[in-house]
Amino acid sequence: MSRQQFSESYLSHYNWHMDGDKTPWIPSSPEGVDAVYDGKITAQCAAGDYDVTHRDNTNVEALAAAKKVIIKFPNGVVSFELRFRFNGIAGDQHILECFMAAGNDYYNHCVTLTLDQGTQQHTAGAAGTGIWFIDTVAPSNESNRWLTDRTEVSDSSNHIGGYTMNIHGYDRLWIVGSTLDTANAGTILSIDWKQL
Repeated sequence: MSRQQFSESYLSHYNWHMDGDKTPWIPSSPEGVDAVYDGKITAQCAAGDYDVTHRDNTNVEALAAAKKVIIKFPNGVVSFELRFRFNGIAGDQHILECFMAAGNDYYNHCVTLTLDQGTQQHTAGAAGTGIWFIDTVAPSNESNRWLTDRTEVSDSSNHIGGYTMNIHGYDRLWIVGSTLDTANAGTILSIDWKQL
């Protein structure tokens, strides 16, 4: 076996963490062993919910669970990928604001993501009951604070879109929906993540 093959055989494989999954745990994780990942947004945020006066950890934690997703990364996570699912119809569009923090501190805005729902099905059903993947992820307002490029994984061809970034030592990601498209009976935006 060549050196490259030998080293690649030790690369880890990581699964998607979805709403309701037990949080991956490492002894120093901020979650604890029995935490469950709450990975869905069901209510749109008002601008005042995430303005510059509400980005401290206390206000973020106090924000209604329906309006946010918080991912607290276990030690050892260097980068991650997000993917998104919604129970509306093709073409539904959402806008997410994403913030990063290091410990029990203040959150920095890192990116705005505009999402369009595609037609690749996750769960069968009509609008409101079926679930489809987001196929287009368009980032904007990316903070230049990050030293490495962030990448959208998106081709608007009804595949599964996503977004990846290196966390550079931050340990939590806070996501809110500044626009949640509920016009077509969809009300649940699910945010899945996995370590890269």
